Amino acid sequence: MTTSVKKQTATNSAQTKQSFFRLVPIEPNFQFIAKAPIFFTISGLFIAFCVYALITQGLNYGIDFKGGTELYLRFTQATDAEQIRQTLKPLGYDNANVQRYGNENQYEFLIRVQPEDLQLTQYVDAIQKTLNSFQKGDDDVRVRFSEERLYAIFDDAVSTDAIKTAVNQITEGDLVVQYVTPFGKVSGHEYLVQFSGVSTKMIAGLTEAMGAENMEVLQIEEVGEKVGSELRRQAVGAVIISILFILVYIWFRFEFEFAPGAIVALIHDTLAVLGVFALMRLPFDLSTVAAMLTIVGFSINDTIVTYDRIRENVKKLKNVSFPEIVNMSINQTLSRTVLTSLTLLIATLMLLFFGGVITQTFALALTLGVVFGTYSSIVIAAPLTIYLRKKFVAKV
Repeated sequence: MTTSVKKQTATNSAQTKQSFFRLVPIEPNFQFIAKAPIFFTISGLFIAFCVYALITQGLNYGIDFKGGTELYLRFTQATDAEQIRQTLKPLGYDNANVQRYGNENQYEFLIRVQPEDLQLTQYVDAIQKTLNSFQKGDDDVRVRFSEERLYAIFDDAVSTDAIKTAVNQITEGDLVVQYVTPFGKVSGHEYLVQFSGVSTKMIAGLTEAMGAENMEVLQIEEVGEKVGSELRRQAVGAVIISILFILVYIWFRFEFEFAPGAIVALIHDTLAVLGVFALMRLPFDLSTVAAMLTIVGFSINDTIVTYDRIRENVKKLKNVSFPEIVNMSINQTLSRTVLTSLTLLIATLMLLFFGGVITQTFALALTLGVVFGTYSSIVIAAPLTIYLRKKFVAKV
């Protein structure tokens, strides 16, 4: 008798502990399927608005995708954005974007400038002629340019200091050689001439004006315009390929009518986040693409949980209509879905508010993705299976 009571007490205690992990004390019975047309209409209008924003305004591509220079600096003395702008103007950066981050006692600034054309082409003939003077034979030095770099191939070894001095004399300070170094095989006699980029000039100018002891460089990012365009193409390809692979995965794991609903939900989440970034003119960079790929994974995971429950209930409840099974399955997984999303949302919000400027857009994209992904897995992906099943299956 005592043993039985203890077992019952233990069971009750376990049930009590488990109840703390439930978002709601009882299984909900929301009529998601009955209200599906309303959700579809709201989502359709919102996505149409996002697409309109993407077409008319476009994304505000960051340094990674359009090229340029980004400096993240910290000053130890009182400094404001206008003071930095005035310091950069004589250096030729009239349109520098200067943003302050942190509280009143933190003098941290993010400086962005557009890609700079170094105008190397105007010195091509002069540089070619000067470098030819280092040749022992009659052959010309093979010279090629790539953004802020010059590559020169000689017949014999040449002093790097001599190349640096000769090129600097030609450019007369308009372009400054940062360093010259052998490039490729030693026997090839190829040299890389690196010109000072935007970051070098800006740091030198700010150091002279503010004092080296009063300034700390936290981060430097420089991307050429051609590289940025290539990264943009690769990022779009990565997102498209990931969605296609997910379509194939869902197709093999579930029946065909499940796959389109999952893909529509993923496209919904992706366009929603992109639309918000376009509307708010937020910088869209590689970290945002990483967040987008994370969103795709999170959203499909939520959808698969609901799909699994639908498949289980279809096998068990032979006499229940498919729409009722879908609605029941959504309600059965609702607590788990929302609780998981809230847990992740807490982490992304902490990163958004306390992670600093470098992770800000990444955290915001993740936060939006969690919200949109949870919404779409509940009221878009699962309800769509009903319409698709009616289309592909004779009887529901």
